[in-house]
Amino acid sequence: MSKGIPKIALAELENRGIDLLEEAGCLVVHGVTRKEERDVLREQMASVMATASITTTDDTGQFYPGHTRRGTSLVAHSP
Repeated sequence: MSKGIPKIALAELENRGIDLLEEAGCLVVHGVTRKEERDVLREQMASVMATASITTTDDTGQFYPGHTRRGTSLVAHSP
């Protein structure tokens, strides 16, 4: 049974990251960016996300879950 997506701090990545990735197939790493950097990205992405469609169905066979807002090519919208 899955334990969910593992979460670790950036400082733990070198020691535990590969093991967690191999076990779960994905990983959330905290502490990669500063709050100020995230705030700038949120501002830059606001118009993109405001126009992104919201998927209301949940097909567990699909990569993306339902009830999500999906923006694509986000890197192209930020210097």
